[in-house]
Amino acid sequence: MLACCGVALADDQTRQALEAAAVHVRLGQFDEALVRLAEVEQVEPDNPWMWYYRGSAFTGRGDHYEALRAFDQASSVLSDLGGDEELSGLILSARTKTRRNVFNFSVSMGLGYDSNVSFLGGGSSDLGFVAGQGNGTFDSSAQIDFAPIATKDQTLAAGFRTSQLRNFQIEQFDLQNYGAYLRYSRRFGSNWEASIRYDYDVSLLNNESFLSNHALSTSLGYHWTRYGSWFRLDTTRVFYRFEARDFLFETDPDLDRDGTAHFVGIEQSFDIQPIADFAWVWDVSAAYQFGRIATEGDEFDRRTHDFLLALDMPLVNPKEPEEFLLIPDRELRFRFDARWQIANYRNPSAFDRRRDVRDDLITDYGFTRFSMIPRMDRLYCGH
Repeated sequence: MLACCGVALADDQTRQALEAAAVHVRLGQFDEALVRLAEVEQVEPDNPWMWYYRGSAFTGRGDHYEALRAFDQASSVLSDLGGDEELSGLILSARTKTRRNVFNFSVSMGLGYDSNVSFLGGGSSDLGFVAGQGNGTFDSSAQIDFAPIATKDQTLAAGFRTSQLRNFQIEQFDLQNYGAYLRYSRRFGSNWEASIRYDYDVSLLNNESFLSNHALSTSLGYHWTRYGSWFRLDTTRVFYRFEARDFLFETDPDLDRDGTAHFVGIEQSFDIQPIADFAWVWDVSAAYQFGRIATEGDEFDRRTHDFLLALDMPLVNPKEPEEFLLIPDRELRFRFDARWQIANYRNPSAFDRRRDVRDDLITDYGFTRFSMIPRMDRLYCGH
């Protein structure tokens, strides 16, 4: 009998099949991994490593409920065998990440500073009223996601979210947002995925009704096979989003912001593994979005260009790289994101004495430390 991390293996052939399955999972070849794991099941149906890698393969190809059952079976078998601390930790971590693709609840809060306070409407200068002064802010948000269907071929998910932004001094720019979404995605083969999503959001400014927004978005993504060691392509996605905006207050006809918006863009995500043979993976995303906003008035018709960058990485203990900072077995992550928006307005501004055409340049930077893995979606302009 051979042993792997305290768990006995029947023979060299079983061990080789498990090692091959592990390589297939790391390279994103999940169907090939399941074939090799089926060979192991014929010989050792109660091998916990086989069930662990099976759960990892199911997770990789999107069969999240099957993955949860596999991880539960791995834990049960491992317990009957007397347990193994290393494998038990791997199973718990993998199951937690998979479960977040089925049900996830997240809460975040933090402090911020805005050098020129204005209402940005979730990433676009919809209001146009600028305070002209800096101010500290307190932000908080909560989101719940649930996917009743999560298989290899299709996913149906829904969610609710809320966010609150409080200014320390300029209370008239306090913002509350409440929203919900419904998303359906379909995979074609092992690489292509198409999705359609509906969002509804209502925003309050200074505790008064401000904006009602309906959005419908579609996307087409290509999931790359993971070749290479330290730098790997993850997903390339193109998207289109349509928005119908209703501003819930009376205003002059020229300043009417009710109307429609169209956005198209592309996103590319990468995996970076700076240390060979050590599973410390950084998630990197870059995206570009072009937008065209048409209103019933003249002041806020514009075209926008958004550029986005994001880095998401686990924080590990430099003395014990297999452990996390603060709490060794509790994943702690760091996220940095940056967004630049260039907006070119189509008509002369009514607020300018010389009736010049207005243009904007907005820069956002975000730094986040948190002990929970972020939402299942990456930095994605098209939701």
